[in-house]
Amino acid sequence: MEDSIKEYVKNKVIQFLNDHEIETNKFEVKRDWYKLNWKSIQENGLTKYNKDYFEFLKDVTSIINSNGGDSGFIVIGIDAANKKLIDARIEDSGLNDSSQIKDIIVSNIDTPFTIDIGYVNVEGKNLSIIHIPTSLHKPHIILRYFSSKNQEFQNEIFVRNGSGTSIAKKADLDRMYWERGNIVLPEKLSLTINTPVSGFEARTMSGFEDNSRLDYSLYLGFSNQGMRPATIYAIEFDLVLENPEHEIKKSIGEVIRFKSNLVASIGGNKDCITIQPNGYEQLRTLFLSPTLHIHAGRLLAYINKYNNNGINPDIQNIYITDNKGHRSIPEVAFIK
Repeated sequence: MEDSIKEYVKNKVIQFLNDHEIETNKFEVKRDWYKLNWKSIQENGLTKYNKDYFEFLKDVTSIINSNGGDSGFIVIGIDAANKKLIDARIEDSGLNDSSQIKDIIVSNIDTPFTIDIGYVNVEGKNLSIIHIPTSLHKPHIILRYFSSKNQEFQNEIFVRNGSGTSIAKKADLDRMYWERGNIVLPEKLSLTINTPVSGFEARTMSGFEDNSRLDYSLYLGFSNQGMRPATIYAIEFDLVLENPEHEIKKSIGEVIRFKSNLVASIGGNKDCITIQPNGYEQLRTLFLSPTLHIHAGRLLAYINKYNNNGINPDIQNIYITDNKGHRSIPEVAFIK
């Protein structure tokens, strides 16, 4: 579970301890874990269904089906009646690990969804977090639901309104289908960059005596952990160059802005790349520096002088532009 999620939940719990109401249609608190190690048992020739098992299904589906594109949370270990915190571990559910809890969703819900389970420590107590990411596939339906009175209902759809739960109405269903195509989720792009100094190449342009353009080649790996396809039209970055005698800074300036030429990198008629959810693409990308002009040859001469050993390229301020012109900053890892 990401640290940002834990920090968000921790701040919400601190608000609760300071007498703020924190339960919403996307945020629920519980004192104890659901008992999930059995679904039904036979007693005196009758089938008895586990109330906690179906309450868990109702709670997670009502949160994910509720209005809006925000993630949902169930935080366990909060005694709301007494305003105190208690330790809450997955093992309290009667199951050994989170994968068994996720299996309950897969086997009981039409259009299953993923959840993430982790812990956060607040004032010395380990609270359990059930994180329910936003869905683009609402409504999520409980195939067979049994109430606390052992009444069976089929294909039940629940929603939360504030801190309460109810059966979905027509207006709720209309809203869910509308949200399928209108909730905009950020792509979660990560970028791996191989940064060889040898990627520099100066080119001569007609009408100029000196090399008038500098290209820089990088091997890039794109990974999309988001829920929507990610389309990349442009990549930009600042290349900061340092060398022992500071000749580059004196003559050219040490920061050079580069922008990708995806048409040349991909080939054909394509001018962008699209990465599907959980997809990965790797390509050798050609970057151009439109502002370097006649200094390109001079810079390349410095690089050759130091045999690529004294030049230390540092890539900073990376931006990716999507098909709608939106710029974002990806998570980046460098390989040198």
